Amino acid sequence: MGPMGVIILIVPIMIHPIEMYVSNLKTSRKFYSFLLEALGYELYQEWEEGFSYKRQETYLVFVQVEAAHLEKRLSP
Repeated sequence: MGPMGVIILIVPIMIHPIEMYVSNLKTSRKFYSFLLEALGYELYQEWEEGFSYKRQETYLVFVQVEAAHLEKRLSP
């Protein structure tokens, strides 16, 4: 029981799947691999344009966005 006699229920959340299109696959992999592995995810699949991580039934996919869809950044 939680404070003041309140029963606390913990409900597992399953996310299956989430696809994220990233502008720089190499940079995104370096960042997210560190984060996801620290959270208990394992590398599940990898291919030239992407990679995925899985933890139990939660599945996250990272894909390099096509060049035609990248935003052009203006120099300040």
